[in-house]
Amino acid sequence: GLTDTPSLYVDGVKVPATYDPVTGTLTPTTPLGDGVHQFTTTLTDAAGNVSPVSPALALTVDTVAPTTTASVTAIRDDVGAITGTVASGGVTDDTSLVVSGTLSTGLITGERVRIYDGSSYLGDATVSGTSWTYADSRTLTDGQSVSYTARVSDPAGNQSAAGTAYTATVDTVAPTTTASVTAIRDDVGAITGTVASGGVTDDTSLVVSGTLSTGLITGERVRIYDGSSYLGDATVSGTSWTYADSRTLTDGQSVSYTARVSDPAGNQSAAGTAYTATVD
Repeated sequence: GLTDTPSLYVDGVKVPATYDPVTGTLTPTTPLGDGVHQFTTTLTDAAGNVSPVSPALALTVDTVAPTTTASVTAIRDDVGAITGTVASGGVTDDTSLVVSGTLSTGLITGERVRIYDGSSYLGDATVSGTSWTYADSRTLTDGQSVSYTARVSDPAGNQSAAGTAYTATVDTVAPTTTASVTAIRDDVGAITGTVASGGVTDDTSLVVSGTLSTGLITGERVRIYDGSSYLGDATVSGTSWTYADSRTLTDGQSVSYTARVSDPAGNQSAAGTAYTATVD
């Protein structure tokens, strides 16, 4: 081990320092000011002889946080019936979220945008001008909440303050309430009333109706489909619903209506049996 006594000099001035014989490092006991400093060392033996000064090592001390700040402005949902921006505090059925936001000004050389979920560092965002995006590589689970913030970091590791957290909760469980189509109403021509499933109609603007297995809970809605095409949301009253098809159907066109209950996250109940008709 080292038998001589090491000394540390900062900008040519000997400073108090502690020596760690395990790592071989000298650490100043007094914090240094910001700026470029020249570090040198000497060794002193038991007789008091001092070695030549070591070559200088230049280091820059930087304790100032970046002035540019980063904000989270959106979480994007790319999965299920409801896609797009998830409102902060909202729910999503997407388990692999994309987060995006803005910067107060452009970054300078060496700065980056660090993304956090609560206090957990996730990774660095991709930056373009004063905008940034980050794809969360985790697979989130049902009931998991996220609280995203972004901070600008400089090469020394100083970080800007975090802005307001953008939050969401993952919900991947479909509603238990189911919706059934029970009638298509024909209001045109000599024969009006309910069109039997599989029947024909001369009405080109149909009204569809049906029932629910139980009443909806807050935030749920009934989505109406023709085949795989989403048409719109039904008007619900208790356990009954109606939907006026806004399209103008054409002669020979067939429809195949189904209804599905959707929650705010976009999860949907299974579709029931299709109710079909052909325009004649």
